[in-house]
Amino acid sequence: MSFLKSVTPTLLACVITTGCTGLPYDPRTNNDSSPPDIGLHIEGQRPDSVYKPNPSPTDTQCFPKQSDFCPNLRITPVDIGARVLGTPTVSIRIHENGEASVLATAKDSGSGVRKIRLSCNRQVYYNWDAANQTESNAVFPADAIEQTNQISNGRVPESGILQKVLNMHGQMVFQNAAGTPTRGHRVAIRCSAEASNFNGFSVQSDGVVIWAQDRSIQP
Repeated sequence: MSFLKSVTPTLLACVITTGCTGLPYDPRTNNDSSPPDIGLHIEGQRPDSVYKPNPSPTDTQCFPKQSDFCPNLRITPVDIGARVLGTPTVSIRIHENGEASVLATAKDSGSGVRKIRLSCNRQVYYNWDAANQTESNAVFPADAIEQTNQISNGRVPESGILQKVLNMHGQMVFQNAAGTPTRGHRVAIRCSAEASNFNGFSVQSDGVVIWAQDRSIQP
């Protein structure tokens, strides 16, 4: 069972709102000096969402090869942990009409999760000129969601979780400078998560790039 499938609606609501019963917390005596644990988890929402290059003839999920997007394959969630300098950004290709679910999680058993933030930056490429091998691109401000918790009756939430579903077809559409709806031929979305605890220590995850391309255009 995948990570996202294993998160039940009850647990999701519990973690988002209060962290369930929470942890006892007194800022005068709590000496926790480490940041929360943080994770970023990605999963294709539809069976044909995820690109798998060069499938093996023995791979029954993806053979005979009708498409580079496997008809019955679900991606194993890509777990991106706390940031380590020098770690390369993970890149995942999603079908142009597919969806990706991005889940940010944080946990701190010492001083609770005060804040968790999931941020995704979008860059759309358009006006591909095959003759001159050129294209234009538009960069958009970060689309971010966040959850901020408070101390309640001397207790704080131990965990936090945020989820964003990206429809890749819709992510290629934007309004140009003239205000006209325009559809690009590919899009790249870079997501990362950050969290802080009630003692003021923060952590940021590595990033993951989720991208899609109109297969009728080959830049």
